[in-house]
Amino acid sequence: MKKTFLAGCMLLLMLISCQKESVEKEYSASQVLTPGQWQLKKLSVESPPGSGAADITSATFDPCELDDIIEFKVGGNFSCTENANVCARNSGIFYNLHGGGWTLSGDTLLTIVAGYNIQNFRFGTITANSIELQQTSTNYLGEPTRHTFLIKK
Repeated sequence: MKKTFLAGCMLLLMLISCQKESVEKEYSASQVLTPGQWQLKKLSVESPPGSGAADITSATFDPCELDDIIEFKVGGNFSCTENANVCARNSGIFYNLHGGGWTLSGDTLLTIVAGYNIQNFRFGTITANSIELQQTSTNYLGEPTRHTFLIKK
């Protein structure tokens, strides 16, 4: 009787421990975007998409642009403001969208609009504290190229 009870307990423990390992929390963009402040951490490029990403963060952005605070506010307002490291001239993609608005289309497409500046992003990996925003375009040779912006809380 004791052996059967112990075997049952061991089986139950194995099922519980295996279940914890296989469960991964998936997040939707709408769950993660609005609470909190974000910062751009990395920009990578793939040409063609899926070929292996190259990190072009330091070649594209000044350190003062990487510490900007990005916010997707409830109600659709978008802001990107200077932080401690202020740029003499900030030309960052998100900074130039400051004061605009943002919308989601089906939790797969993020559109940020500020005046005539319209930027569309597809979502890559989404976690509780990071989001990949992807833009695919054609380079000067007519080849598809994907830029992936990694933002983190």
